[in-house]
Amino acid sequence: MLSKKSIITTTPESLGIVLEEVKDIYNVKSAERIFAKALKLADSENLKKLVLESQVNFFSKVREFKKLEFFCTQLIEIYTAQKDISNLAKCYLKLGIAYRSYGDYEQSIDFYRKALNSYRKINDNRGVAKMFINYGNLYKDKGEFNHALENYLKAKEIIEKLENDDLKFLVNQNLAQIYFLLNYDKKAHDLFQKDLDYFIKEKMFARAATSLSGIAEIQLKNEKPFRAKKTIKNAIHYWMKMEDKKGLGEAYAILGKAENMLQNPEEAIFYFLKSNENYEAVYQNHGSITALSLLGKTYLSLNDTETAVKYLRLAQSKAETIKASYEMLDVYDLLHQIYFKQNLMRKHIKH
Repeated sequence: MLSKKSIITTTPESLGIVLEEVKDIYNVKSAERIFAKALKLADSENLKKLVLESQVNFFSKVREFKKLEFFCTQLIEIYTAQKDISNLAKCYLKLGIAYRSYGDYEQSIDFYRKALNSYRKINDNRGVAKMFINYGNLYKDKGEFNHALENYLKAKEIIEKLENDDLKFLVNQNLAQIYFLLNYDKKAHDLFQKDLDYFIKEKMFARAATSLSGIAEIQLKNEKPFRAKKTIKNAIHYWMKMEDKKGLGEAYAILGKAENMLQNPEEAIFYFLKSNENYEAVYQNHGSITALSLLGKTYLSLNDTETAVKYLRLAQSKAETIKASYEMLDVYDLLHQIYFKQNLMRKHIKH
């Protein structure tokens, strides 16, 4: 006679209830405990696929890109065998984002191309719009701002034809960031401010924090460090709620810049170190280069050239590894300033 235990099988619905717990959490260790429990229950290939999909969605949400890459690669094998073009496109896009965060643009573009072709094959206009946004992000990272703007505007044109699509929030924030970089500060500020109250009301924390970070950058540019400090602390509050290390890396860098403007270099150094620590935790090479450069610049302002060179050399090494020519210009300029200063000092000592 079969025991009661042996005839109990897991259904997609019962597994879904377990995986539902991951939906509203951002803590990696808590999520991994839930995934371990789910995998014990997953007694078929179909159920294991459900767990894999949940893992990919979670690690994409928290931007843990190495783990995302690991699980995405497994899913691609399954989707390829099933000829599931829609889900293949989503995986290719996520892998493209991961490789962009590492600074490996060739691999990123390769995955973006596969994703775009897949979305076009199934006439998914929303997916095509997302691809233009992601191409824009890649060009922005490379310092090719006009190309970035061109892709964001292509995305916006498609999104405006879609009804009530929340992609409009994403494209507006990306447009705001590129307008800021192209020195259209008012356009940028208006776009960041546009939906901020809605994001806060609807508890869209990542969107709210992104807008607040953008506003803080504009306030800094307009030499309003006290206001920028208050604004970016609100962004940090939201990024902490989500345990988003990339967001925190960016926010701490902005806070450090505000402290520098307020003539508090020791505080600035503290926040730049926190920025780098958060960026490194999620393999965000671009952010890490920025944080290291800011550390070098701050130590240079304190005339501690030895420590400045140490951080700038680290930034240079990272920038050269990922061929980040845009960031390298700033690093080389700072190193040149230091060597020029040191040569002047040597000449002065000789005389």
